[in-house]
Amino acid sequence: MTNRSGSGSQGEEVVIGGKGVNARFVVGLAIVAGFLVFIFQNTADTQLRFLWLQFTMPIWGLALMLFAGGFIVGWLVNVRRAKRKKG
Repeated sequence: MTNRSGSGSQGEEVVIGGKGVNARFVVGLAIVAGFLVFIFQNTADTQLRFLWLQFTMPIWGLALMLFAGGFIVGWLVNVRRAKRKKG
């Protein structure tokens, strides 16, 4: 595993098996893999209360909603950062 430095603006590239792979991609893939393991191990239903609402849903459904919310917030922060940098 070797490290190739480019301009530095796109992140580092890691060489795996002779092919260059973006380090962000590798980290993202590891996070998604860990999340999938979590989902498949937590299939039981749980009772949730939020403000005046009370409902039952699988733990994996709650985890999926939180993961999606975090992904959207991270994406929005990245878009905003790119606009500030550009303008």
